[in-house]
Amino acid sequence: MDLRQNSDKHEAVVAEVLPCTARAWRPDYAAVPDYARRERLLALLNDPFGRLRVRHVYSALTKRAGDLRGPRAEAPGRL
Repeated sequence: MDLRQNSDKHEAVVAEVLPCTARAWRPDYAAVPDYARRERLLALLNDPFGRLRVRHVYSALTKRAGDLRGPRAEAPGRL
């Protein structure tokens, strides 16, 4: 997904994916100030436990945004 042209879609994807991480984020992503979003996203990227739940059923938009089975995805059987 080209984030330069689809920032509203990017926000929707991140808002869907964040609660599906092993260290889930509960606040409404869209309601959080930009600085807090950046801090949280950087923390998740640096967190060895910040893995995605690969067995979660993601929306079509999120599935199109990228391969959720990448290196940050949780290994099968570790849910």
